[in-house]
Amino acid sequence: MDNNNDNNQIENANQNENENEMKNLEKKVTKNLIKDYSNLLNGNSFKDFSIFVENKSNPFEIKVHKSILSSRSPFFNESLRQESLSISLNQFNKKEMESILSYIYYGNISFENQENLIQLLEISIYFKLNLLKEIIQKKISNSINYSNFFQFLFQNRNLNSNEIEIKCFELINQNFSQIQNNENLFNLTKEEIIKFIQFKQEKKEIFQFDFFQFLNNWIEKRVKTLNLKKYEHKMNAKKRLFHSFFSLFDKDSISKQDFDKLKQFDIFPKSFLIHFERTIFEIQDQEKDKKIKENEKKIKRRDKRIKLFESENENQKQENEKKEKKIKSFESENQNLKQENQKKEKDIQNLKSENEKKIKSFESETQNLKQENQKKEKDIQNLKQENEKKDKIIKQKDEEIQNIKLSFEKEIQNQKEESKQNENKLLKIFSDSEIVKDKEYVKKLQEWINDNDFFSKMKKGFSAKNDGFNSQNWHKTVDDKGKTLVIIKTKDNFIFGGFTRVGWTNDKSKWSEERGNWGWIKDENAFIFSLRNDKGDRKPEQFTIKQGEEKYAIEYDLSDGPTFGEKKIKLFESETQNLKQENQKKEKENQNLKQENQNLKSEIQNQKEESNQKKEKKIKSFESENENQKQENQKKEKKIKLFESENQNLKQENQKKEKDIQNLKSENENQKQENEKKDKILKQKDEEIQNIKLSFEKEIQKEESKQNENKLLKIFSNSEIVKDKEYVKKLQEWINDNDFFSKMKKGFSAKNDGFNSQNWHKAVDDKGKTLVIIKTKDNFIFGGFTKVGWTNDKSKWSEEHDGGNYGYIKDENAFIFSLRNDKGDRIPEKFIIKQGKEEYAIEYDLKDGPTFGSDIYLNSELQSGQSYFGNSYNLPNGITYKTNEAKSYLAGSYNKWVVDELETYFI
Repeated sequence: MDNNNDNNQIENANQNENENEMKNLEKKVTKNLIKDYSNLLNGNSFKDFSIFVENKSNPFEIKVHKSILSSRSPFFNESLRQESLSISLNQFNKKEMESILSYIYYGNISFENQENLIQLLEISIYFKLNLLKEIIQKKISNSINYSNFFQFLFQNRNLNSNEIEIKCFELINQNFSQIQNNENLFNLTKEEIIKFIQFKQEKKEIFQFDFFQFLNNWIEKRVKTLNLKKYEHKMNAKKRLFHSFFSLFDKDSISKQDFDKLKQFDIFPKSFLIHFERTIFEIQDQEKDKKIKENEKKIKRRDKRIKLFESENENQKQENEKKEKKIKSFESENQNLKQENQKKEKDIQNLKSENEKKIKSFESETQNLKQENQKKEKDIQNLKQENEKKDKIIKQKDEEIQNIKLSFEKEIQNQKEESKQNENKLLKIFSDSEIVKDKEYVKKLQEWINDNDFFSKMKKGFSAKNDGFNSQNWHKTVDDKGKTLVIIKTKDNFIFGGFTRVGWTNDKSKWSEERGNWGWIKDENAFIFSLRNDKGDRKPEQFTIKQGEEKYAIEYDLSDGPTFGEKKIKLFESETQNLKQENQKKEKENQNLKQENQNLKSEIQNQKEESNQKKEKKIKSFESENENQKQENQKKEKKIKLFESENQNLKQENQKKEKDIQNLKSENENQKQENEKKDKILKQKDEEIQNIKLSFEKEIQKEESKQNENKLLKIFSNSEIVKDKEYVKKLQEWINDNDFFSKMKKGFSAKNDGFNSQNWHKAVDDKGKTLVIIKTKDNFIFGGFTKVGWTNDKSKWSEEHDGGNYGYIKDENAFIFSLRNDKGDRIPEKFIIKQGKEEYAIEYDLKDGPTFGSDIYLNSELQSGQSYFGNSYNLPNGITYKTNEAKSYLAGSYNKWVVDELETYFI
């Protein structure tokens, strides 16, 4: 075993050295290519074409290679088709042309300054170098800042770069208050201002007053530059200019405060102001005015009452003073007044008794208030206890969240450890194998079989070299063993084999079909594989059982060795359903936690509102009682001066009550603050739970995307068209439908099922979501996807023609795509349905093949068609509808292309 480990380590070390050597060789090859092409450009060998630049009268000649220019630039490809030995490009100077030629030859380009970037962008557009154009646009976008964005915006008027324009608008929007008086801002054109308004509206931003002030000043300056006729007035010209912007604004474009400021400007049309007044502000202002008027009336009434009361009090005081003077001056003379005074004393006595009763009743009321205050204190204590309980619940939620995180991390760790353990076990099992000596082969077998239980118990049960090249010996070892892996190596070093989950058995009751002494055994999960060819340059590949051929998966015959059926491949779903179910359970648990937090939050809110309402009612009742008591005390003071001291005591008691009420208010306020803190904590917990849920969803989405990518790679493994992994990724990204990918199969192949539209409709009709991929003889690859699919049910057609022989079907989500052109240098691109063309997304005609609008059409023989690209689907940037460039974009020409293969996928 030690010797085997040493050998493995040596082999791994040698393999790493080989990989490093390959990388270094690749770098050297790249450097040499750049050097060789640079020498081609700078040297004079094999140059067969001339470019004349600069002055027409004395042009400068640059010698070049015609084949390199035509292969690298669409402009030169079109220009050099004529049999000519030179071309004149006098609009460019020597330095510019040398710079663009260095890029065409070996991909080198120098970015010196801002002017150089703009010149290079114009040149890249002229020579149709789209990749260089994208690089320069990104470079310009990154170099735009506060000091230069006006310059770039004005230079962009000739370039029409949407990316540069948006970046400039963002800087204008961010710094508008600082630049609103900048002269460059007033040099904006009317079209640029309209685009800026639309830019802000797309971001759903409100226009501030300073923008309308700028708009006013811009219009003022613009009117001065206009050549007005004699009968035209400047005000009319202003209004006419403003009306050009008027249709862009709506009720959400301006706040009420800024609208009030706008009223001072006379140039804005009255219809604009009336529109905003009626739709936004007029109704609210009327209601406010009504309330204000009613409040003013109430205040006036109160003021009148207070003035009357004050005048009555003043008169009463004056009368009392007069009486006192009269009493003092006529004491001796008014002896008869004694009797009256005695009567008054009796009255006073009666008043005393009444006051005592009132004091007792007041004391009882104060006692009741104390009891109520005690109840409130208890309520506050209960609320505190409830808050403590909620704190405990929050802690429990924190612990639950932590436990969920830990359990998820443990599961991930366990999965990683289990995969490592299985890989190590497999390496040990295959360490004494005469065939499987490459670690990559072990990983591929582990990935394809995907059965931890099988790997944990697997052993090598039969070796032909050790146990004999005899089928009966092999059957004695293998029969009735269930899951079985067979690996075969030929004398020419081919390595291949197969795997069955059912296994071989002589029990005929388990055979799917009997032929006397031999028969077939059904296995839906069986597959065969290839690990190596004789040269060792083939990638390991898996081939699953074909749909409908499962009962012929393996053959049992005692006189034969391991036999896997002769048919092709069917794809199956990987065993990752358990992981999905566990993740769904975790999502449900997180959802329950979130629901509990929401319930707690609503309970706290309800309790808070009920307690606050009760307290406010009691406080109002206390205030009204105190007010009544004050009035009574004032009356007593006027009537009975002898009980001022007692009344003073009552006032003090009332002040104490007010303090108690104030304390209650402060306690209520504190309780509110505590409740708000608890609400914030609960919100934070909800956010934490939401973040955990999002992280789980992201992990699940990553896992699903990996699984779907592997499924798609398996599905397209037997495709005659889609052989590039990048094309598979693009289709997965564009369609973005996990359900479709999990159930998708190849339902039609023109090479296998016939180049006939009726055969195609039999396979495809009423299947719903459908993916169509076409490859031409010139190696163009394109197609389309529809979520609705083709059907002869006319009730589902959006438009019917020719007496019902054909019609259109509406699909808002349909799109077409281009994966490859004839040279293979095109980036895959998706083209969605045009707005307003959804009803013509796909066409149904039994005599025709797949038809997307008028953009992709195949005839009844499925071998040729037409491409009127741009009719129903959006074109790529820079390509115009009805031009030859548009018609030939997908298939190389309008109607001269020939289909090499048509594949259709559906559920």
